Amino acid sequence: QLSNEIVRAIISPIKSVRGISLEFSTLNAMGLLLASLPRCFEEPLFYICVEMLCSDDIMSTGLSSNNLVGNPLGLCAYTNQGGNPDPLLNNRTNAVITLLHSFFHYSTIEVFKSFPEIVSMVTEQAKSYHHLYVLCRLLAPWVYRISSNTPLMDNIICSLFASLQSVDQIVTQQMFDVQCDISQSRSNPNSMLWLQDIIVDFLFHMSNFSANTLCDPTQQENVASYIDQLSPQCKAKFRYFFHK
Repeated sequence: QLSNEIVRAIISPIKSVRGISLEFSTLNAMGLLLASLPRCFEEPLFYICVEMLCSDDIMSTGLSSNNLVGNPLGLCAYTNQGGNPDPLLNNRTNAVITLLHSFFHYSTIEVFKSFPEIVSMVTEQAKSYHHLYVLCRLLAPWVYRISSNTPLMDNIICSLFASLQSVDQIVTQQMFDVQCDISQSRSNPNSMLWLQDIIVDFLFHMSNFSANTLCDPTQQENVASYIDQLSPQCKAKFRYFFHK
């Protein structure tokens, strides 16, 4: 209980981040402070961050707006030159991504053992390509570190495929409407089709990062099982997944 209260106190500025100009140095300092705490603080941190990601308005409604220009989840969201220069990027989700990037940077590789649990928690609360894209964004800068631990890398890949399968199952039911919606063009960085391509590319990148990745027959079978359950359109994108 005490650890939960301490974590909430540290990251309280993020809870009302929309309209507030946060600088990268502030978020980086918060990540450094959290990484310096004992490991018992990791669970409440991840729980609270997942809670914020899944309750952010921009993730549930803002990204589906046809009037939206640009990607609110764009890179380099925060700077030290007067906070965020682009109001579009000044949202809670980007603040959480930046905070966790700093936290992961100052932490040891053992912290990533909890990442499959983070994926599972997000997927249980919000099945969408936008949330799965954010999970990939959280992980992307640290793939080179995680690849040194093959079992961990395999577990994370399996968790992302499990999430993709759950999201694809939901989205498939509305895919006809998606394909008829001009705003869902693959060139639109807010569309589900664009995000799906990015996620697929990232999974290929993770698999091919090391020759040892997914060499375990059991893990290969798990991933193959998730791929088999995908919709035909999404499944076709993985036809060369195991060809290294």
